[in-house]
Amino acid sequence: MSKHARGIAVVAALAVASAAKGAAWTAPPDELIFSQTSLLDLYSFYARNSARALQPLELAGGNVVQAGSVSRAGFLLTAEYGLGERVAADLSVAYFRTEHHLVGDNVRLFTDSQPNVATGFQDFTGHVKYLAYRLDGPVVVGVSPAVGWMVPMSRYDTSLNNPLGDGIFGLDLGLNSSALIPSAKMFINLDLLYRARENKTVRVNDNWNAKVHDQVQVIGEVGYFIFDWLSVRGVVKYLDSLGGDDLSFDGMPQMILMTGRKWPMFDNSLSYDQDALFVGGGPYWQINDSFGVGATYVHAMWFRNFPNMKTLVLSLSYNPQLARRKAEAEQRAYEAALAAEAAAAEAGAPEAGAPEAGAPEAGAPEGKPGETDAKPAEPAPAKAP
Repeated sequence: MSKHARGIAVVAALAVASAAKGAAWTAPPDELIFSQTSLLDLYSFYARNSARALQPLELAGGNVVQAGSVSRAGFLLTAEYGLGERVAADLSVAYFRTEHHLVGDNVRLFTDSQPNVATGFQDFTGHVKYLAYRLDGPVVVGVSPAVGWMVPMSRYDTSLNNPLGDGIFGLDLGLNSSALIPSAKMFINLDLLYRARENKTVRVNDNWNAKVHDQVQVIGEVGYFIFDWLSVRGVVKYLDSLGGDDLSFDGMPQMILMTGRKWPMFDNSLSYDQDALFVGGGPYWQINDSFGVGATYVHAMWFRNFPNMKTLVLSLSYNPQLARRKAEAEQRAYEAALAAEAAAAEAGAPEAGAPEAGAPEAGAPEGKPGETDAKPAEPAPAKAP
């Protein structure tokens, strides 16, 4: 088998390993894949609309809540298991540490926020995915519906400007689509997600009847294999909350006068109408037949009622069965190459009953063996190795 064919087989085997978890491909039956993800979030302000002038929210036409300096570090452990030929499930648990290093001016003026640290387990999440459609050819296409869930693991204060997470129950309904182009060493993923969130009644400023609304997400990814063991990808993510309040300090001065104390700005930031567009990307390195490591940076390029989030993600994947899958993929490619060569050889063989080159035709005058009036056939060119 040629080096090129072997490379295509390896790309096909590695595409699942290097692609995002949301891709359509599922882990093969009885295959268990572990991954550990570390992330760091940084932000300094919220904006009603980041496309407008970034003036403090309390001013006329103001737009910005000056959160200050906030960081959040997370550690996620995920296990994915192939339940069947086309069905896979994954479970994740996350531990977070958030710190509000410095409180911004208008947040300090209108709320009771103070520098603080919060730690704890975030949400227990899981997904089940079914590869409902697969098309093999020059472009391999897969489509998978998926269902997921989020369950808070501990009570944690979401009224801070550095919440650990959503703190609510959620149900995800998704449709994951993927395309793999082995000859071009490229892969493409498109994930559509509807997140049904617990419709809690929470407080925002002096509104005690604010609601947490559902959310829609669209995630696109394009990747390219520079080498069989190294790929890069670009990511675009858009999220849209289906309702909610706008950022505002309305009612906060009145609450301070009535109660004699300052209040948090909100009970849960998900009660805002949060929309955001993220852009980013990064490399993935398949270190050996079992371990891979990736790095991704994403930046909130535009957002409404959302922080200016910058996120760095480092991931480590362990797949003890990947070596076997690569060998199987190479074997299948080798067998396909042998079959193609055999078919080509059979197509070039003379038909049954046809005279061989140099043999006299029936009824031709006798002469020396093999002697004919026709010129001898040119020797066939040797096949390339």
